[in-house]
Amino acid sequence: MAQPYWCIDELLYGDTTPCAWQPLIFLNYQLGLAPGDTAPAARPYTFTVTAQSGAPGTAAKLAGLRAWTSTDGGKHWVPALVRADGGTYRVSVWNPASGKVSLKVEAWDRAGNMVQQTLPEAYAL
Repeated sequence: MAQPYWCIDELLYGDTTPCAWQPLIFLNYQLGLAPGDTAPAARPYTFTVTAQSGAPGTAAKLAGLRAWTSTDGGKHWVPALVRADGGTYRVSVWNPASGKVSLKVEAWDRAGNMVQQTLPEAYAL
């Protein structure tokens, strides 16, 4: 494995078995929030989500992504509109007049790897 990444087993135990990046999906959110982690209230709002898998900087080839929002602490979830644009997903939601918005996102690839994330109170209005 190329530096600066080290296999922890090699460092701790002298194991020279090759290491490999695991096919985990990492989601990156570009919410475009204002200072104070706020978004515009009482209007449509769009942000982007990209994914990485394996070694840092390796874009994940997702088969799909779904998203939901909640304004009541996760008791009820409203589906968001998700549009794929190459390796980027544009997520459009309707922000209410006030409060905090939680996000729930689910993404998967063709190999069957999946990630589900919930971001409680991801941003305020």
